[in-house]
Amino acid sequence: MIYLWYGEDSFRIQEELSILVNGLGIIDLHDSNVTRLDGSKINLEELISISSTIPFLADKRVVIVNGLLSRFNDRTSSGKRVRKNRNTSSKTGAGVWSDLPDYLSNIPETTDLVFIDGDLTQGNNLLSLIRGHVTIKTFHLLTLNEVTDWISKRVSSMNAQIDSDAISSIAQSIGSNLAAIDSELEKLAIYCLDRVITKRDVEDLVSYFKETNIYVAVDAILEGKTRIAIQMIHSLLSDGYSTSSILSLIARQIRLLSLVKDFNSRDVSFSEQMNKLRLPSYPLQKMHDLENYYNLSRLSHISQKLLEADLLIKTKGTNEELVLDCLITEMSLS
Repeated sequence: MIYLWYGEDSFRIQEELSILVNGLGIIDLHDSNVTRLDGSKINLEELISISSTIPFLADKRVVIVNGLLSRFNDRTSSGKRVRKNRNTSSKTGAGVWSDLPDYLSNIPETTDLVFIDGDLTQGNNLLSLIRGHVTIKTFHLLTLNEVTDWISKRVSSMNAQIDSDAISSIAQSIGSNLAAIDSELEKLAIYCLDRVITKRDVEDLVSYFKETNIYVAVDAILEGKTRIAIQMIHSLLSDGYSTSSILSLIARQIRLLSLVKDFNSRDVSFSEQMNKLRLPSYPLQKMHDLENYYNLSRLSHISQKLLEADLLIKTKGTNEELVLDCLITEMSLS
């Protein structure tokens, strides 16, 4: 079989790949019958040679090609042209790779060939050529509702139980980062052995959750909800956060807001912003929701107030909670 699995959700792609590889049989023979190729460097002759190799003491072998098709994206999602590969000068834009469909029609039945890629543009030349020769599956980043369904099924597969409030808390705090969610669920399943995972367990154990509280607190500050913001910051202090860590996290949020504002002014796509900022979709969407309310001068003013508060605490020995309260009030009014 020949597969093309592409999209931004690398976690689900790797899970699909694991199922395929595990189907080969004897684990000790996997190294002999699984070949991973760098699609950014390989040429057609090498691919044909490797894919034609007979499996060793097995019925099948798997050849995995990472990143080949992305070489033939005609444009990035932000509209800028990608530098063409030196082998892509023909009329099709695929160059010597124009012969790939002919080879795919004759690939040995003993080889499962898997092309794996990230986001591909609609005008991808190689994709157009091989579309009729491969089984295609796309892996988009899950929406918030899809993430909640995924969490429920994942917990069941761990022979554990979780309530709806806990699911909602995890989904909203981590977003579509399934690798991070899976790691946290494994910890929760062990921690809550023989009982239902609750929202309180998530608050106590999930590292993303406390950081998300910072996001919510900053949202409250920037939305002018001074009383709520102060209450949340005091709660974070009670949970063990230091004043300096709170200031640094607020500063990080202000910096991210500034970057998102800059990206939006240059029409950088949402998916590209996720990659550049290394943020899950949900927190980034929150940034987009807030970004329209602030101009760069206001964000710069807030950054200056953060610096002044930090210096006041470190050099004057002023009461830290009082400094934070005054800072939040000033930020809300700025």
